Amino acid sequence: MIFASNLGAPETPRLLKDKSWLCVEMAPHRGGVTHISADGKDVTLVAKTGTPNGCIMDTNGDIWVAETHPHPSLMHTTMDGHVEVYLDTVAGKGFLLPNDLCFSADGTLYMTDSGMLMSEWVVNGGLRPDWATAPFDGRVYAIDLKTKTVAALDWGLRFPNGLAFGPD
Repeated sequence: MIFASNLGAPETPRLLKDKSWLCVEMAPHRGGVTHISADGKDVTLVAKTGTPNGCIMDTNGDIWVAETHPHPSLMHTTMDGHVEVYLDTVAGKGFLLPNDLCFSADGTLYMTDSGMLMSEWVVNGGLRPDWATAPFDGRVYAIDLKTKTVAALDWGLRFPNGLAFGPD
């Protein structure tokens, strides 16, 4: 069964309270946050960002995007299409490949950074030949969105990706 079509490299499907969906599309011709109706028939590009890899909606209905390229960053986006770079550095060091996002129960936003710039990882339209042994400096961050305080929880990881929290 195909639920929705005409998506360009979709990532991070998020079920919303009204049973519709958000996802990001990494393909260059779409490259943004997409809303999909509950029945999958209506697919609407909400905001063009670049090459996003992850998204999550907060309790206020704002969308947070892990943007990989051309400007690796945490973006703040709204359903009406407003996009802004919220954070792009930690202690003077730029994000490399923001990947996935997850909120904890206390509202802290956690983000993985896979550890290599997209332009260094994808070369001539494909993964670089040594991708399996290439040096990654992947990180996991905890972000306080109210204060823009960022704590690096771990670093030197090889391509950290998904995040999830259990009920406890």
